[in-house]
Amino acid sequence: MLDPMGQGPEPNPSYDPDYAVPCAAGFEFITPEMAKKMLGQGNRRNRRLATGHVARLKGVLDRGEWMYDSTDAIGVATDDAIVNGQHRLEMIAESDHGVWCLVVRGVRPSIINVIDQGASRNFTQTLQIDGTYADPTGVAQAVEWAYRMMGRFEKALPQANKPSVSQLLDWLAVHPQIVDSLEPAKGCHAKIHVKVGMLAAYHYAFSCVDAQLADDFFEQLQTGLDVGPDDPVYTLRERLLKEQSQPKEKQLSNWQIATFLVQAWEATRSNQKVPAKMFAKAPVTATKVPTVSGVEWLGTGEEQLGAGEGDDV
Repeated sequence: MLDPMGQGPEPNPSYDPDYAVPCAAGFEFITPEMAKKMLGQGNRRNRRLATGHVARLKGVLDRGEWMYDSTDAIGVATDDAIVNGQHRLEMIAESDHGVWCLVVRGVRPSIINVIDQGASRNFTQTLQIDGTYADPTGVAQAVEWAYRMMGRFEKALPQANKPSVSQLLDWLAVHPQIVDSLEPAKGCHAKIHVKVGMLAAYHYAFSCVDAQLADDFFEQLQTGLDVGPDDPVYTLRERLLKEQSQPKEKQLSNWQIATFLVQAWEATRSNQKVPAKMFAKAPVTATKVPTVSGVEWLGTGEEQLGAGEGDDV
């Protein structure tokens, strides 16, 4: 840090144990009216409000997941402008609830140059820290795909509908058996090169209907044994193996593979034979992937659908 008078380096008080920091930090109960007033004082960061992020935070608030002792602070500068926490304040302003938040007041406006340089902890990192799972990345990807299936977001996940870590943890607590689906998923992935998380989510869904048939289906999809040329799993396997030789830009997207996977499973359950050309043409016009029938936790998916553009997969 340079001295403003040009007289050489100015000591940085951040490193001085005796410095009296001229800021006040504490927990405050922020009501919607207070949040609106705070936002009205100005936003030092001058960032565009991410409405999808606000909607996701509001979901956390409305579901009762907010934690009063969260260490994510709202920063208020010496001129009363907001330097951090604009999305949290907007969340409160749009809601009917007041909540406790950590607020740091009296910070320098220049603090905007250094805050938010880290990354928030995602679901995978949360499971890694928990230490319960041998493959936290695989578990996280499987649960996230199951969430997509529940909301019919296989094709695209709108920003406003992205799940919170709390939502995913709650779902995993109710469906811990999805961890067992990683092994058959990894076996198939080694052969047909489809994402492990997606395969595990579908194996778990199939298992909720018929566990033995699901295991057989995935074993045949991996090995190609004990199936005939008109069996759905054989036809699907041949299509996915052929896919590996295609240029990347011509390969099936995840949602197209998911469509084929559900179609092959449903045909297998009903003991249908299928022509070799059944999976020859990739779906292009379907707006949603078919839902696995008979799975209670999947429901119809309509209650979770949201408007807006999503992240295509």
